[in-house]
Amino acid sequence: MDNSVYLIDTDGGIDDIFALAYAVNEKPNAIKAFTTVSGNISNLQAAYNIKYLLSYVFINNEKINIPVYLGAYNPLAPITYRHAFDIHGEDGFGNIIGKYKETSLDSLNKKETAANTIIDNANIYSKDLTIITLGPMTNVAISYLLNPNALKKIKRIVAMGGVLYARGNYNRVAEFNIGYDPFAFYIILTSGIPLELITLDLTKKYTFRTHDFIFNKDNNIFYRASKFYSKEKDLVYLHDPLAVFIAFEGNKYSKTVNINIELMGKYTKGCIFEDKNSNYKILYHYDVLYDLFREKILQAIKNFA
Repeated sequence: MDNSVYLIDTDGGIDDIFALAYAVNEKPNAIKAFTTVSGNISNLQAAYNIKYLLSYVFINNEKINIPVYLGAYNPLAPITYRHAFDIHGEDGFGNIIGKYKETSLDSLNKKETAANTIIDNANIYSKDLTIITLGPMTNVAISYLLNPNALKKIKRIVAMGGVLYARGNYNRVAEFNIGYDPFAFYIILTSGIPLELITLDLTKKYTFRTHDFIFNKDNNIFYRASKFYSKEKDLVYLHDPLAVFIAFEGNKYSKTVNINIELMGKYTKGCIFEDKNSNYKILYHYDVLYDLFREKILQAIKNFA
């Protein structure tokens, strides 16, 4: 019997919302919480985007109720950081959903509750719990610093983040989620918690086209968001959905790699690299069953659209 449960930590951008649509379509009862973090957009806007998405989710004509908790407002060391409004829009979803209003988040406690939620779930579900991170790892790092014993009980962390052998999208050598908060990633990397990385090396191998999301209605929000995201190039990279897919389905195309990270540096902050002398190991996913991934993602988006 599979008792696996999941907590999904997200910064609420376009590919995050595609990922969450897939997640709640595929395993609505196994997702115990969403937590939001600053990254692509603010943690508050991310919470608003999730609540907007969940307002459309019904299972057997009943609204699904997955709780949403606010996380970190900024990275651990906010020396310099930037949101990704140019990629995701001011609202994080192609300027379609709109910016949040305080009244729209009245049901949320405005204090940062994500770290305590992560700790609580780690204690309750222990080896049945997989934490999926789709943004910077700030919330998970904070929860580890607060209660390392609780976090060490969990099954694993599956993270969309990093780039090993290709070009970065935060700077030339770093991927956004790790470049935004490299110290948070370092804390988890060195924690001993099993860590799996779905990097840009893999997510950029497989693309969708904007017309994949039309589904006979060219005004659905996923199609419109994909048009914004593709920047008229017609290529849609669904980085975060691939991380959720691998967390759910497992993946035989993976290997253990010893890595390290550059924490500082004007042009290299957030760079992860293979280091045979390092004691820090990750499970690196180098390929995936793309046809199955594509089928499941398109079916989930079709159900929403």
